[in-house]
Parts: sequence; C-alpha cells; structure tokens
Amino acid sequence: MSKASQKQEYLNQILDILIDPVDNQPLLREGDKLQGTRTAYEIVNNIPIMIPPRNLRESIFTDQVNQLWEELQDLEYTMYLENPVGVFSHDNHRTAILTGNIINSLSTGNCLDIGCGALAFPSYMKAASNIKFYGTDPYFGNVERDFPFVQSLAECLPFKNNSFDNALIATSLDHMYFPKISLDHINRTLKKGGNL
Repeated sequence: MSKASQKQEYLNQILDILIDPVDNQPLLREGDKLQGTRTAYEIVNNIPIMIPPRNLRESIFTDQVNQLWEELQDLEYTMYLENPVGVFSHDNHRTAILTGNIINSLSTGNCLDIGCGALAFPSYMKAASNIKFYGTDPYFGNVERDFPFVQSLAECLPFKNNSFDNALIATSLDHMYFPKISLDHINRTLKKGGNL
C-alpha cells in the first residue's frame, strides 16, 4: 500500500496557519519537522502529522479511551478501504454531492473539513467548486490528496485562531473522543461570523 502525499504547494498553504496543537504556539520548521515548545511533529510526503503524543494531550485522554479509540479507528479504516462506495465522500454518494451543492450556494471563502477521510478529493469538495477546502483527519491515507491536508485530531486542531470562513463536520462527530472539546477548537479556528 502506498503512503499518502500532497503537493508542495498545499503544504506551503497549510504552514502559514499551523500552530502547535498542545499549547497553541507558533511552530519552527526544521527540515521535515515542525518544532513546538514541548514536541516536534514530522512532515511526511508533504503532510504535517500533527497528532500530539498521548502524554501531552488533555488528562481526560486516558489510556483506556486512547486504546478503545485506536481500535475503533482501525476497524473503521478497514471498512473505509474495503467498501468505499458506502463512504460519504465517495464520488457516487448522492448526499455528499447534495451537501457540496449546499455549501457552494450558502458559503464563500475557505472551509476546514474536519474528518475529511482518506480520498484524494471528496465528492462534496468537487460539488463546492467556489470554496477553498482544507482538510484534517486522523487517517493518514494512501493516496495523493488534491487539497491542503493535515493529519490531526479534532480535539487538538493545529490551526491558528480565525483561520477559516467555514468548517464542515460531515460524518465525523461520532468518531471524536470528546465532541465538546472538538467544537471548542473548531469555534476557535473560525473567523468572526464563520459558519459551521
């Protein structure tokens, strides 16, 4: 299985708005690493891997929660690869295309897609051609992504405050450790008057 990647231009677009997800401070780039105050994050195939180590996440991320979440993510990712037609972001998913049309007609500017999955370019992004999408997901994936992407957790979003005009949670709220923490981070990254 090949590893996911993205073009250098997408990495460049993401670097301008990244912060350390642990302490919300600026990062220093050193080759293929982004150095935070307490940890470094790798850049692999032009994709920043911004998932903080377990010991630096909030204390409610217990070992039991982490282990269960990882098991469920592995199961979900296997299903994602084996039956992509049932995946919301797949090309032939009518609801995804309808969602993209709605986003396109009601929104302007950019949009952070939280839980964008592991496809090269989800169908709702294709349908919302007026919107500049950025994506984040815990799945690294195995294709070249055709939009700016960062691997991260919703509870630890690595983006500066007021970075996005819009945010999208299509089918990922049920995959989050702690939805309240995730929604707080999403709200922080939205510009004043931004849409979720």
